[in-house]
Amino acid sequence: MHESGSIRDIYLAGITKDQIEEILNFHSNQTPITSLYLNVDPARYQKEEYLINLKTMVKEKKEKLEQENLNRDAFKSALQDFDKIMEYTSNLKGHTFKGLVIFSCSDKKLFQVFELDEQVKDRLVVDGFPYTRPLFSILRLMVRYLVLLFKKDKLRLFEVFGDRIKEQMDLFTK
Repeated sequence: MHESGSIRDIYLAGITKDQIEEILNFHSNQTPITSLYLNVDPARYQKEEYLINLKTMVKEKKEKLEQENLNRDAFKSALQDFDKIMEYTSNLKGHTFKGLVIFSCSDKKLFQVFELDEQVKDRLVVDGFPYTRPLFSILRLMVRYLVLLFKKDKLRLFEVFGDRIKEQMDLFTK
């Protein structure tokens, strides 16, 4: 689990294998897991617009969950997930990513965020398992490259992932 304050740093370093494995291996037993996919592309939406989309999805999902026979603790956990997701999304300021993916299970202390360079189709799923298919479809299309740059007395390593380039290390400096 990662706290929301460190999410951006994790994203800039790329999505890690450990993060993916945490989601794939997550089991909640009787408690549902909330999976959110939200298009937050700044070129397409103003902040209020994607928040309106999210509020509509949350309202519809609450109404649907009220009609299902969830036990009290499971329903309470899902409502807490919605609150955490709304809080996180409401605090997005000056972001440059286009797609937001959040997996949450308040009862089991899971809150995992992925900020993607690709747009995603808006979707809110509450189920016994994380809804990962759209995330993995996007990740399959993204290739990670390592580039070595040698110039006179410097050897530098860069990681290229999506549309981001990050210098990983200066291998030696004279």
